[in-house]
Amino acid sequence: MIISSSKPFSEILDMLADKESVFIVGCSVCAAKQHVGGEPEVEVMKSNLKDAGINVIGGVVAKAACSVRSCEAL
Repeated sequence: MIISSSKPFSEILDMLADKESVFIVGCSVCAAKQHVGGEPEVEVMKSNLKDAGINVIGGVVAKAACSVRSCEAL
């Protein structure tokens, strides 16, 4: 069984404190089905990070982010 969960937003901001820019990668399989990393969640994260002053250069939802086959698409 695969379990996905969202990190608290404050923890994400702490992780990005010294980063110049970020690109968000979601997944259309497990994360999407559990509503923690599919298309809607990637868009919300992009918006929230931009509102927090983070330079978001883009985002994508991979077919299966955990699969080696997705690496070429990313």
